[in-house]
Amino acid sequence: MSKKIGFIGAGNMGGCLIQAAIKAVSPDNICIFDTDSNKCKHYTDTCGVSSVSLEEVINSQIVVIGVKPQGYKALIDSVKDKICQRDDDFAVVSMAAGITIDSVCKMFGKDIPVIRIMPNMACNTEEGVMVYDISENLSEKSLKTFCEAFEYVGLTK
Repeated sequence: MSKKIGFIGAGNMGGCLIQAAIKAVSPDNICIFDTDSNKCKHYTDTCGVSSVSLEEVINSQIVVIGVKPQGYKALIDSVKDKICQRDDDFAVVSMAAGITIDSVCKMFGKDIPVIRIMPNMACNTEEGVMVYDISENLSEKSLKTFCEAFEYVGLTK
């Protein structure tokens, strides 16, 4: 596993979560991928995280998918073979509105460990609220890593 936390998408919500995560996890343990290289450059310059390939991000212990719902299926189609072949302890974090844990697993074609989150924009100021739900097959280790990484979003339930 290359990094503890990997982000696919560094838009508004992804960026808020990156800024929250660097308060709890060393930037050396966070990597990001976005098709917009300017977004990656912004977070590498301001937060010290690594901008890497999509393949490197999906090898992280916690893989945060921060793409809009309309781009979700295409993204999953591009990474599902590699994600589904993983036999280590990992989790996919989904924040796409309207896409349930069951829907994520169906898109992957396998019951993978999933954490579904609904954060708000104040998460980067430690004043946010992030509600989450987990799949039954999520390990204690991955849940602990997730909770530790996002302890500075504000209220997490």
